[in-house]
Amino acid sequence: MASPDPIPEAAKARTLSHMNKEHRTDLQHMLQHYNGVSASAAANPELVDMDLSSLTLAVPSADGPPTTHVIELNPPMAKWDDRRQRLIDMTMAARDALGIVTAPSDDHHAPSTDTSPIIVREYRRPVGFHWVIFFAVLHYMWCVVVVRAGLVQPGSVLWEFHERFFPGGAASFLWLVDAIFYPVLAIHLTEAWWHDRTRLSVHGVARGSRVWCLWIASCLVEGAMSFKRFDALVEELEEKRAAAGRK
Repeated sequence: MASPDPIPEAAKARTLSHMNKEHRTDLQHMLQHYNGVSASAAANPELVDMDLSSLTLAVPSADGPPTTHVIELNPPMAKWDDRRQRLIDMTMAARDALGIVTAPSDDHHAPSTDTSPIIVREYRRPVGFHWVIFFAVLHYMWCVVVVRAGLVQPGSVLWEFHERFFPGGAASFLWLVDAIFYPVLAIHLTEAWWHDRTRLSVHGVARGSRVWCLWIASCLVEGAMSFKRFDALVEELEEKRAAAGRK
């Protein structure tokens, strides 16, 4: 059986350069899908080599040399000219497997910067009415702390305050704080999980990163308000990308 033709070095260099410049997010998705690497461990990969049977990627490390990953091509390509279609197929398979929704495109088969998910690299703090919700929930958390610490007892300043100003008196205040604790906790934990699943992971926010922690902490406090800011940020980034594409 004849051996395959050698891979032209210039063509390989162009392919590696193009993938690293335009499709780093797609490379990350391939690592996640084909090699089972977590989003944080696959962040910002570089395609350093490619042949008919594998892709070799290097992922930077904060405290050491890059980590090398090899994605085996199954089956191997018959010839180098097959690389574009194989990369397209792998990109789309990875996106489908990870549940990544891409924007409409004239070419639904080719990976491109127009269809890659927007990558979010920043946190947006509460604005306007969001602060009202934020501090309202913080106030409730403070109420839980003082109640569970036993600071609202008959004869205490806090007891007298709530006896005078809270509807139903201090006893009603104690009952309400305890009654809604677990429902509030369950709702906010669910919102944080949903935020990570449907937004943060989709838009490349690595779990455990500073940006991820800020969004999750914010969501644990204010819930759906953080969804609104995140969605607005993604929309803003999409508009910037569209404007850049028209230039």
